[in-house]
Amino acid sequence: DLESQIESLKELYKQLAGSELEQLNVPIGTGLDDILETIRI
Repeated sequence: DLESQIESLKELYKQLAGSELEQLNVPIGTGLDDILETIRI
């Protein structure tokens, strides 16, 4: 389902961004665009 897909993507983003995403503490339900924008900063 969508929620599990988001979780999988979040894990991928964590691997790509390292600890940055952990420190930003992206909330569950955040849109993919928002997550991508956060990583870009």
